[in-house]
Amino acid sequence: SNHLNLSGGFVFITRGVYMAKVGKEVESIRCEFGFSVIDMCNILNLTENDYRALIIGRYTLSVFQCICLICCTQRPLDSLL
Repeated sequence: SNHLNLSGGFVFITRGVYMAKVGKEVESIRCEFGFSVIDMCNILNLTENDYRALIIGRYTLSVFQCICLICCTQRPLDSLL
C-alpha cells in the first residue's frame, strides 16, 4: 500500500521513502548472504556507484533486477509488498 495510517489519518509515502526502503532491504540481503558489493553489482547488473545510489535511496530497481535478486537469493523482497 502507498499509505501509512498515522493517528487515524493517511500520509502518502513519497517515492524517495519507498526507494530508501528498497535500498536498505537490498543492503540487508547482501549482508545476510555474505555477498560482496561486487557480487551484488553483478547480480543486479549495476556499477558500484549505482549500487551506492541504490542503498541510499537515489536509485530504484527495475522489475528485471528484482527478479534477478529474488532468483539468486530465493528470498522475497518485503519492501515491494
